[in-house]
Amino acid sequence: MPRQTTDELRAEIVDAAAALIARQGIANTSVQQIADAVGYSKQALLHHFSTKAALHEAVIHAALAEVASLTAAIEPAPVGIERDRVAVNLSIDLTYRRPGLASYCVALADHEHEMDPRLFRAAAALSAAWGITANTSPTRIVQVITASSGLTAAAITAVRADRRREWRDLIVRAALNALGYTDDTLPPSD
Repeated sequence: MPRQTTDELRAEIVDAAAALIARQGIANTSVQQIADAVGYSKQALLHHFSTKAALHEAVIHAALAEVASLTAAIEPAPVGIERDRVAVNLSIDLTYRRPGLASYCVALADHEHEMDPRLFRAAAALSAAWGITANTSPTRIVQVITASSGLTAAAITAVRADRRREWRDLIVRAALNALGYTDDTLPPSD
């Protein structure tokens, strides 16, 4: 098995840190817990991130980069089912690739007092890409929250159960149903 590159190793550490911070908040997450989660010594982890603050900044930077990429890919799609389908599929891709970071993004509301202002702006941009504006109906807001948080939970479970491929179409369909599209308006799944 090929050895991990430094970038891959750092991404693994950031993802594990993000998952722990999502569950416990930054104040209740220690460097030792993160090191334990990735199977490294505390000293090895501190070789890559000199402090807990530096590691948290890396988590924030990764979240900002992922949200910016997601937003940029969603916005060009036509509003309606096409845009929602793009948003759902890209959100699943992100969760499959970086489950800890996806958990972190969903859990930010639970740790709002710890939330970096840059993340508020990124969340607002992502909400706008999903079609959420000041005039959006409460129904659409709830649909987007339900679809995005539900697909994240389902995709994380798919990762843990090693069912990414088998569950993907089911997750897409469930998220689109949560967005208000009925099975009659969706094409048949494979």
